[in-house]
Amino acid sequence: MYYLNETENALKLRPFYNRTASSTSQTFLANNNADRPILDFTDEVAVYQSQGLKALIDRLNLIICRGQLHPNIENIIIDTIEDNIANVASYDTNDIINDAIYYIMISPNYTIQK
Repeated sequence: MYYLNETENALKLRPFYNRTASSTSQTFLANNNADRPILDFTDEVAVYQSQGLKALIDRLNLIICRGQLHPNIENIIIDTIEDNIANVASYDTNDIINDAIYYIMISPNYTIQK
């Protein structure tokens, strides 16, 4: 369960902080809230907006799973995202990208590579 939560947080909340800081007398570990990573999904947004959800999943499959995402898993992911698009008013392109990556990263085809 820890892996699932951390993966979701990394995609949706981006909780990583640079934990190095220093004072005048010593160096110590502390959160640096100004140092957040930026995940650039510009290419994925462009693929989704120009070619659709299936093309986005195909791209992520190649990048994340080396093309090994099982067709049944792919269909479940597409169906789940399409259901969210149809039924959640606030579900936007960022949610689609984040969920597509999240669902792939928690699939057996990602967590167990051949």
